[in-house]
Amino acid sequence: MNPLSEFTQPMDLVIPISEIGEGGIKRTLVLTQDQKSVLLKELDMFAFESFQCEWQLKSLPRKRFHLKGLIIANLSQKSVLSLEPVVTNLNETFETEFWPVEQNNPDISPELDLEYADEIIEFYEGKSFDIGQVIYEHFVVSLEQFPKSEDESFEWEGEQSDDDAPPNPFAVLKKLKDQ
Repeated sequence: MNPLSEFTQPMDLVIPISEIGEGGIKRTLVLTQDQKSVLLKELDMFAFESFQCEWQLKSLPRKRFHLKGLIIANLSQKSVLSLEPVVTNLNETFETEFWPVEQNNPDISPELDLEYADEIIEFYEGKSFDIGQVIYEHFVVSLEQFPKSEDESFEWEGEQSDDDAPPNPFAVLKKLKDQ
């Protein structure tokens, strides 16, 4: 299951463009216990103590919008080595721009030729966009991909295969001698 493509409910936060105005809007998203429980199950974590996202949305020229946020979360993930809980304290900032879908054309928007444009631009249709999905994606990306506690380490115990053996300069000479 790919949580980024199938999961939006706990952070469903659709903002109508008419609500933004000249000065923009600034809010805080705090998840309820039910929303944290859904995330806990979807992301296969041990515990989800808290989640808060402070975000600000401002108007830009050309019907574009700038989203800036800070995610603060305390949770416990499963260690990839021992499967024991690993406490994670997130304090991650993010930024994204929303552009009308008709501006997804390098002839109209030459800025799209920049290498990082894919990472910072979200295209929208209609008169609203889902801030919650963007917050969720940034949250998931900021999680430790292979969590483990500081005192855990992985050491291989097994036989070394021929492919893993260090190269032997005399092996070529031995083959020649055997011929």
